[in-house]
This record gives sequence, structure tokens and C-alpha cells, in this order.
Amino acid sequence: MRRGKIAQCLSVLLALTGSALLFTNCLKHGESSDNTNDPGIMIHLRAGSFDPLKEPLPFPEELTHIRESDREKNYYLAQFRGPIKNSDRTLIEAHQGQILSYIPDFCYLLRIPEQGLEHLKKSPRVRWVGEFIPAYKISPPILKDNFLQKNNRRLKLTVQVFKSESLEQVARRALTLGARIVETTSGVYDDYLRLELEQSRAKALAVALAKEPSVAWIEEYVEPALHNDSARWVVQSYQQGQTNLWSKGLTGSGQIIGISDTGVDADMCFFYDSEQGLPGETVNLAQRKIIAYHNWTDPDWDGHDHGTHIAGTILGDDLANPSQPDSYDGIAYNARLIVQDIGYGSGNSVYPPADLNLLFQQAYDDGARIHSNSWGHSVNGWYDTSAQQVDQFIWNHPDFLILFSAGNNGPAIFTINSPATAKNCISVAASENAHPGYNPENIAGFSSHGPAEDGRIKPTVSAPGDYLISADNDADPESFNCGVRTMSGTSMATPLVAGLSALVRQYFTEGFYPTGSATPSDQFIPSSALIKAVLINSAVNMTGDYLDGPIPSPGQGWGRILLGHTLYFAGESGGLKVVDDTDGLFTGETRNYTYSASGNFPLKITLVWTDYPAMPSASITLVNDLDLKVITPDNITYRGNTFANGQSITGGTGDRRNVEEQVLFLTPEAGDYSIIVEGYNIPEGPQPFALVISEIDTCSYRITSPNGAENWDANSTHEITWTKNDFNCSATVRLDYSTDSGVHWTKITDSAPNNGVYSWDLPNTTTSQARVRVMDSVMPSSNDESNSNFIISPSCVYTILSPNGAERWSEVTLHNILWSKTGSSCGASIKLEYTSNGGATWTTISESSDNTGSFLWTLPNSPTEQARVKLTDLTYPNYSDQSNANFIIAYSGTDLSCASALTLLSDVPYQGTNAGGDYKVGKYNCTTRDESGPEKVFKISTGAVGDIIAREISAKPGLDVFILNSCSPDACAVFGLDSATLQNAAVGTYYIVVDGFEGTEEEFTLQLSYPQLCQYTILSPNGSEQWKAGTRHKIKWAKSGICSANVKLKYSISGASGPWKKITDATPSDGSFVWTVPDSKTQRARIKIIDADNSNLFDISDHNFTIR
Repeated sequence: MRRGKIAQCLSVLLALTGSALLFTNCLKHGESSDNTNDPGIMIHLRAGSFDPLKEPLPFPEELTHIRESDREKNYYLAQFRGPIKNSDRTLIEAHQGQILSYIPDFCYLLRIPEQGLEHLKKSPRVRWVGEFIPAYKISPPILKDNFLQKNNRRLKLTVQVFKSESLEQVARRALTLGARIVETTSGVYDDYLRLELEQSRAKALAVALAKEPSVAWIEEYVEPALHNDSARWVVQSYQQGQTNLWSKGLTGSGQIIGISDTGVDADMCFFYDSEQGLPGETVNLAQRKIIAYHNWTDPDWDGHDHGTHIAGTILGDDLANPSQPDSYDGIAYNARLIVQDIGYGSGNSVYPPADLNLLFQQAYDDGARIHSNSWGHSVNGWYDTSAQQVDQFIWNHPDFLILFSAGNNGPAIFTINSPATAKNCISVAASENAHPGYNPENIAGFSSHGPAEDGRIKPTVSAPGDYLISADNDADPESFNCGVRTMSGTSMATPLVAGLSALVRQYFTEGFYPTGSATPSDQFIPSSALIKAVLINSAVNMTGDYLDGPIPSPGQGWGRILLGHTLYFAGESGGLKVVDDTDGLFTGETRNYTYSASGNFPLKITLVWTDYPAMPSASITLVNDLDLKVITPDNITYRGNTFANGQSITGGTGDRRNVEEQVLFLTPEAGDYSIIVEGYNIPEGPQPFALVISEIDTCSYRITSPNGAENWDANSTHEITWTKNDFNCSATVRLDYSTDSGVHWTKITDSAPNNGVYSWDLPNTTTSQARVRVMDSVMPSSNDESNSNFIISPSCVYTILSPNGAERWSEVTLHNILWSKTGSSCGASIKLEYTSNGGATWTTISESSDNTGSFLWTLPNSPTEQARVKLTDLTYPNYSDQSNANFIIAYSGTDLSCASALTLLSDVPYQGTNAGGDYKVGKYNCTTRDESGPEKVFKISTGAVGDIIAREISAKPGLDVFILNSCSPDACAVFGLDSATLQNAAVGTYYIVVDGFEGTEEEFTLQLSYPQLCQYTILSPNGSEQWKAGTRHKIKWAKSGICSANVKLKYSISGASGPWKKITDATPSDGSFVWTVPDSKTQRARIKIIDADNSNLFDISDHNFTIR
């Protein structure tokens, strides 16, 4: 029985955009064929997931209504009853239907004439047909009230227009709705309109434009931002100094890589060609590095440093030693580069085109097959039009690999930036580098975490990105500079992986597979899916911080790349098998492979495919769905991506989200493994794929402590710690130490349990060149040592006895600093310092004093409640101590009673109404600027309901009183402080607020003390000086009391009465400023210094000086 148009109407109360709306949804935009015994199938859209036959989404009429005049456009959703078959596509095409995209589950977005639509509805394969209503076209945050409250600014929207429609017509409509046209782009597969408008109009405009049949999608446009040496061995071998891929000949030769970034300092020694000169727009294959340079925005070279650093990481090669690896050369130092400059000035933004297909096509036409991008939009893991464009280009250019940085919004989950949310690109997270103080087992704390909003595994892989040293830019295209600098970010990790991708591509294009040696007859061009599969297959599980669990996880993705764990070279154990299937699969088809595993090494199988681009309106982005199954020699089935504790487990169901699937056996049995790739649902077939199978025979170690810069005492006990990859490592390790930077080694133990930690009793020796080494007991070639030297020092312990916290010493008085020392290795002299700000900065008391245990100190004229003292051994500076807590340097002036200033607010006691209630008991006026406010107030304890608050309460321990300004007695809030200090208090009324307390009426007193205000004294020029115009001289001054951090300086050429001209509005008040004397000849010049926060505090030169 055919079910006709749904007549039943549903009345729905929906909380939409913050208010309740009652409306009727007649569901006239959807129809179905017979649904007898229908099991229920969902459609997954950003607007919501729903079963169109059972629980359609409730929308107000303005989001469902389609004008009758627009129905001839004929955009529809058609859902089928199961995985899409070739015959389903044939059915649509037979009725003049055009498939525009796929939306899970089993649903096409299509354009079809009315007559064809009626035939389609009658097919038993078709479950439901419905109109592509406006509600499906708008990114949901735009419809929410809190979208308008994000910030106070204008915003930009991206409007995607179907390619067959009129972009100009949509643009005209946007103008009539009050938007400003920022950019129109006729794209490769769709057209794009970028609008700017007031936030308050965003919802109304989006709803109006979504009613245009030509519009496919509307989203907020977030301006893309940048994702701001030893890494070479971390990603090749994970053994210090071992760059085994370079030694085998993989250096990037023959590979061309594109980057879009802030540009490159092309005369820098890492890129410059002294014979060819600076690169131009036209491809010049004679250039040794940059074969083409395209300016998309700004005609200048790199104005930011970002692009230069990235290019150096990928393929920088010092001109002084070309084609040979130097200290800071890039990972693919023999590759060449296409530069696409999308930066503008020195800002942190980049300006790619609205359709990224145009950007990638230019690089592709120039010969690039790898493209690195270290920028993105912060979209909380959503798949937007930028991500769609990345997938479009790779789908249509399957030999082109695109990489994007994951973003620097971590460590929270769902923070992956777009376009890194694309399915087919490699999204790169940043791990820490192998420098002292860093741990390459950690993901960097800033690195964005997945998953993508639809649950896909993101990031794809990880690589070092925290503290990378690479090429520096000096903003001068003719300086031929050769400097390097350090930068951090996922921006830095991404070019490292791009360089590794070039090495993988070279591995296949030079015929290293399958023999492990370069063989011309074995050369072939790999797909981007194969390169991606190799990189994922090589990644190892990390064991440090910010991972969100073992692989695959939101922090590290599939792990940190260790390319030597997959690429096979002649003479090595283990094995590698790859499949680059370009024919592809349709729904229900399979490919079967057999791999004979030795059982000696971990076995890893990785499947990757380049998927058809999804619609941004879809909430699940997987289109073509393949499944990976592996059957072990004892006939147990494992499914791709069914993991626990970093390895595959049985059970699970098919993965319906990801375009990468993996099965990993850490301890496989020997024998034949059946590997099956199955086409579960291929609506846009055929679907090519890549398969990588490897056995990994390398056990690697990593010393984590001591790893350089530690300072350990002789005869003390410390833990040696290390990590291992668990790939065939032995049960025990040997540990050694060196006192001469690793030239000679002394055994600590030859049988420590291989559990990553060993308690070491340090020898009774001292050295600044200490290192430790861990070595596998069975495979000594698997070892690691400290990255750099650490120190073994003589033993000495100091303890500050006084002042050690809570002392109250008056300024400009004498007190003894006392300390004790234990140990036999303390130096003869010590340095003493004090701080007045809790340790933020330190001032010297004595550069060198005898280590006798006491020092008589004249306290400074600087009242503070955050004073501490610090002692440092001059012979062994690592031995030191400081006060355990702050002490007080008190103002030594006269205490003033507040009796005359305090005005009581009431003559009757206050009655408490609830526990902890606030009661205003008095106020005083600050009418002049000669006092800086109360430095100390008393405390009154919190009480219970009904307690009496008297207007006179004694000051005793445990009381709380709070001083507040700028509030009326009925609006004051309580400060949770033991005391209040109002520095440079403004003129006005200050209210005294008392918490509820327990007790009877007692006398109340409040004592105020006023610290000495700042006083400045001009020292030079102060009269009789003769300074020549145009020369540079120091203006000098002294200060005392409580002063601001900055001062203003002015000069007069007419004596002390002015007028005054500005020298500077803000310079540190530290006592001097270098002044270029103006060309204003006079014998009546004077200088004026003014406190930056209090213009009443100033000084003027005592006498005139001369400018000649």
C-alpha cells in the first residue's frame, strides 16, 4: 500500500532561541513509500538526527516553508532502505535526477524534475522523499540566542551556493537584507558568498537566504589564524642522533611540496639559490629550493616569520653545505617548494580564498603533490565548507596529500580547527620535542584535541611541535641572512609531517618497495591514501601527558610518527606489504589478502581511503564506508578500530565514522592472517583504498630523567626513568652512568627490571658532565642516553631561620638575618637578596658575605607585606633557601586614629537576618590625595542567625572588616580579605562593611596607617648643564616611598612655568631615561617628571640648563 502525503499535523511546544513557540508542523515537505515493517533508519543532519517516518524534526514554519514559485528548483532528500547499490544510482539517473551529495544514513541530496520524482517515490527501494527545507541549510549556532551574545561586534557569514545556480542573484538578495558583500567566489564545485553584518541581524538574514533554493549552506566565517632540530631523530628512529631514513637515501629528492602561509624569506640561506636569485611566479625547476612564489594577498615577502620557519622545517638546506644534512636542515632537505603567500603584514591571520580548491589547484599545476598548511578556523571540531573543499580536492586529485595543523586550543576535547576536520587530510597534533626539560612522550598542552564533532578520530597523528628550531626571517629580501629561531605550535609539527610525507613518497617513487632497495622497475606513484596509511601505520602509542588515553585517542590520534617502524629496508627483519587499490569497491564487494606473520614482532594492519566530500549540513560526514576485518590463524575475527589499552580486541561492530581503520596485535601468533576489505555502503563508488601491513622489529627506549640540566647531590638517591615502545623489548635493561659527557661509562646495574624506573644511589663524585644510559639486555643496539649533561654536586642544605614569615619589622631599622647549614660541601660565601612582591623580583642585600649564619641588615625604606629574603651559595648556586612565607616591612610613621574620619551610619545596633549577612557600620571620607588609604584593618568573625551587630565592636583576633569604595551603603559587597590596602586611594567615600558575628556588644575601633607617598627628585639635568641639540643624554632621578611603575617625562624651554612638551608618556620609574635633545636652542630648559598614576606627584629641575 502506498502511503500518501502525511495529513496528520503535530502541535509542538519547542524551546527555540530561548523562547517557547507554539506552532503546527504538517510535515508536508516529506513523503514515503510503503513503510510496513520498517526497522527505522535515521538521517543525520547538523539540524538534528531523525527518522523521517517516525520522529521528524519540529521546526517553526519559517524554516520549513518553501514558496510555490521555488518548487520548480526541485531540491530533495531521498532516503533508501539500506546501503546504496549501483542500481539505486541508476534509478535516479533514469528519471533525470542529478545526485548532488550524500547524507548518512542511505540518503541522497538530489535535484530531480517533478515527473521523475513521482516515479522515484514509487520504487520499493526508496524509503522516504522530502524537500530540502531551509532548516537544513543553516548552521544551528546561528539560530541560538547565545550566538548573539558571544561578543559585541559585526560578524561574517559564508553562504554556499549550488554551482548550477546564480551567485549574483543570491548576492543581490543579501544586499537587500542589509549585508555587506565582502567576497564573491566562483568556485570549482560550488560558489561562495562572504557577507558582513551586525550580529543582531544574523538569524533573520540566514533564515531569509536559506529560503532561496540556490543556497546550499550558511555558516559563520571564522577568520583563519596561524597555529603558532632534534625532532629529526624522534620521528625517524627515536634513538638519539640516529637518522636511519636519511642514511638509507630518503631525503626528499624529486619531491615538490606546497605551502600556504605568511610567505618565506627567500634570500635566507636555507632557500636561496645564488645562481638563480630570488624566485618568481613562474615555475623555475632550476631553482634549488623555491621553484615558484605566488602572492595571494601582500606583495611583500614573509612579514611574520611563521612561513619561513615552517618552510625551513620541511626542507630547509643550508647553502653552505647543500644536499647534506646540517644542524637545522629540514626533514626533507633535498625536496623543493611552491610558496603561496596568503599572509598580510605581521598579523596573526591569513587570508586564503573562499574556495580552497583554487589554492590547491595552483600548487598542483606547479607540480606539488604534498601541501602543508599551518593555520585554521576555530570551529569546535565541526566539518564546515573549508573542510568540504579539502575533501573535494583530494577526492578529485587522489595523488595529492594535504596536511593541516590541528590547532592550539587544547587540551580540551572537541577543539580541532577546520580545515583539519576534513576526512581526507592529515591533521597533526604537536608533541613535545626532545630538548632538556621536555618529554617527547607528552602531547603539548596547547595542542587541540579531538574528536571531530561527529566522533571521528582526530587528530590523525602527532609529531614534535613544542620548541622547534628552524629558519628565521629578518624581513629583508636582500640580507642573505642565515639565522635560526625557536617556535612552538601545531604549526611547527605539521611541516615536520609534510617532510616525512615526502620521504614516504620518495620511498615508492624510487622503487624501495618491496625489496628495501631503490629499484627502478619497482617505481610507482603512490596515492595520498597510501602515504597517509604508511604514516598512520608507523605511529607509536605515547605514554606521557595530555593524551586522553592510548591509541587511538583525542590527544595523540593514532600516535607519534616513527617512520622507521614501517618502512622496510634491505637486510632488516620484519616485513612490509602495501596495496594501493585504484579500482575500488562498490557496496557488497570485497578484497581478500593473506599475510604470513612470523609471530616475532607486533603486527599492524592499516586501511585508509579517500572519501567522497560530505555536505556541511550533514552531522555525520562519512559517505563511502569500508570495513576492515582480520582473521587470525586460529580463526578469530578482529574488526578495524575495535581497541582497548592500545591494541585490538575481539567483538565490536563496523566503524561508521572514520576513513582510517586499523588492527594491531602486539603479540601475534605465527601463521597466515586473512585480511578482508569490504564495501559496506558505497553511495559514491567505486571507492579506492590503500592497505599497509607491517611487522615491526625495533625496540626503542627514551631516557626521561635525568635528561639534561638536572642538578643532583652526590650520595643522594634519585630515580632514573625511561620509556619504551614495548615492541619486542627485553624484560631487563642495563643502566650506566658517565662523568665525561658519554666518553666513558660505568655500570650501575646490568639487570634492572624493564618497568621504566630505577632508584639510583648516586656515587660520591662531582661533575658537570654527567649522563645516564639505558640499554636493552638482549638487543644492546636498542638504547638511549641523556640528551645533554646534568650535574652531580657536593651536598649542602640551607635553612632560613629569620625572617621566615609573620615577622613585622619597621623600615630603616637593623635586624639580623639568620640561617643554618648542614652538609660538608657548603661554600665559604653567600649572596643575600630580598623581595617586596612575594618573589616576583629580587633586590640584592649583599653580593658576598661570610657564611657565618648571620648578617646584620638595615631594612630598606620600602614598606610592604610581601617581603622575603633569599640566600644563595656562591660556590654552588643550586644550594639556596628563602623565607617560607612573607613578612612585613612596616611604615615607621605616625598611626592615625580614624575616630574623626569615621561616620556611623546608625545610632542603633543592626539586627542580623541570616548567617553571614553584611552590615554597613560606618564610613569615612578621603578628601585629599595626601593619604593612600588604610593599610591594615581588623577582622570580625561570621556568626549565626539573629546575632546582634553593635556599632562599637572591639578589635580582636578573628574579626573581619572590609573597606570598599564606589558603592552606596545598600550596594556594597564584601571582600574576602584579612586586610585591605588602598594604594593611591581616590577622593571619595569608603564604606566599612562587617560580616555577621557571634558575641555581645563590644567597643569597635579601627586603626589606619598611611604609608609614605612617592617623592621624586630630578638629579640631571638640574641646572648649569649645556647639552647640544641632537645628542643623546640620560635624564636621571631618584625616588622614595610608594611609587608607580611608570613615570611621564616633559621638557620646557621657557623655565619652570612651562609650557611643557612631551618626552614620553610611559617609561619605567627605575631612575633614568635616554633622551635625544630636541633642536630647540634655549638657556631656560628644564625637565619635569610626573608619577604615571598620580599627577600631583612630580618634580622639576631646580635650575635652568642650556640646549645649544
